[in-house]
Amino acid sequence: MSKFKNFFFSILPKVLVTTGLLIFILSYYQFAWAEIRYYYSYFTGTNYQLEVSRNVPVEKQGFENVIKEGTVKIKPINTKFGLVIEKINLNAPIIKDVPVIEEKTYLEALKQGIAHASFSGYPNQENANVYLFAHSSNNFWTLGKYSSVFNQIHKLDLKDRINLFYEGKRYVYEVENKILINDFKVDETIYESFGPTLTLQTCYPAGTTLNRLVIRASLVGVFDYDK
Repeated sequence: MSKFKNFFFSILPKVLVTTGLLIFILSYYQFAWAEIRYYYSYFTGTNYQLEVSRNVPVEKQGFENVIKEGTVKIKPINTKFGLVIEKINLNAPIIKDVPVIEEKTYLEALKQGIAHASFSGYPNQENANVYLFAHSSNNFWTLGKYSSVFNQIHKLDLKDRINLFYEGKRYVYEVENKILINDFKVDETIYESFGPTLTLQTCYPAGTTLNRLVIRASLVGVFDYDK
């Protein structure tokens, strides 16, 4: 019995350390992998660019004529309602009219993509504020494959472009400001629209609920686009 106890207590620290390390890796590997991919693309000069639609004349799509070397094409996952941010290689569907006060409902929606707040407008409406929110978490085993979809939006800078697809149109927005709020008492002015606006919201830093990161972008162009 004493031999077993000695053996048990000799391996217990190793088991605890190994288990803790495994949990840490499972919790943060998505965030770490996203960071590695981002900086690998940055240092290797890899650029991400939307794929040109085959069903619409190129001159109506608003794309630059010059294709940079090392460009990787992005095919929008959903042109009915979807989001593509080339800078961070984000490509995800958007779920319509998600209530922000019904936790069970919005958590289920976030498993399928980015949530469109039910109180906000649509891009084809005049002066609408399209309010989108999504996870920047690491709990993929409970939150689904889109649990980390907004992990990289903190890397967006002023003037960066965001592509919002809605009903066969591509709405191009330009980042105008970033707001970091250290609690959940968000000023109501964030929800207001003073022109056609896109608002992205997530928790920050990734994997926590310490702060809320809000990015506002203004509409700069509308183009035809279809798969």
